[in-house]
Amino acid sequence: MEEEKYRFLEHRLEGLNIREKDSSARKTMDEVFDEKTLLTLYKLMTRGVIEKLEFPISTGKEGNVFLGLDRDGGQLAVKIYRTSNATYRSLARYIEDDPRFRKVKRNRRALIKEWARKEFQNLHRYRNTSLPVPEPVAVLDNVLVMTYVSLDESPAPQLRSIGLKADILQAVFDTVADFIVRGYHEAKLVHGDLSEFNILYSDSGPVVIDVGQAVISSYAMAPIYLKRDIENIRKYFLRNGADISNPALDELVSQLKTEHLLL
Repeated sequence: MEEEKYRFLEHRLEGLNIREKDSSARKTMDEVFDEKTLLTLYKLMTRGVIEKLEFPISTGKEGNVFLGLDRDGGQLAVKIYRTSNATYRSLARYIEDDPRFRKVKRNRRALIKEWARKEFQNLHRYRNTSLPVPEPVAVLDNVLVMTYVSLDESPAPQLRSIGLKADILQAVFDTVADFIVRGYHEAKLVHGDLSEFNILYSDSGPVVIDVGQAVISSYAMAPIYLKRDIENIRKYFLRNGADISNPALDELVSQLKTEHLLL
């Protein structure tokens, strides 16, 4: 990478300034900030999408999410998919039958790039239906930029890690149930991996994240993924004392059984 570009980035990427940190942190950052990813971030910065990248908000199996700032000082969530991650092979099944991504090459970097683009498009579909997901800002190669989701000015926690009063918990369940039903009927998407791990609790209530694997409702496996989403959510809320009866969810499952899409 050209020295001039690296110096430009060094003042804007907190993750590059970790030489004194422990080896595990350095290893993680080396995996995230490979040369091609640095060039992608450079392009996003020179285009005015991102001004600065600060500390990591979360680390997942697909990649890391960082707090970013735009030129006005507004906060962003910047998701960087790790291209060295071997789990990329498992992503293919969520893309191969999606008519939006029929021509995807099966090498690692190409697949990760399309995965980022798929999550960007899925976020748009959910947002266009006024469902609670982060707003997509930009996507380039393996970097996805979204709005920042917060609770009391801190990164919004996962639902699993926050205790909620009974009435609030019930309201969250109703919102998540609505997300599932309207996501299927209106956005024509099934999340496919919905659980307390990828629902954040924010100042505005629950926000669903990690929608890269969401499949269109006509996908052959969509009913199976939908049933799994409903079961996962009901198990979690039942375990925490919520009333999990929901006519809309029941009607959706009944509809799929009537259409012989579920046993």
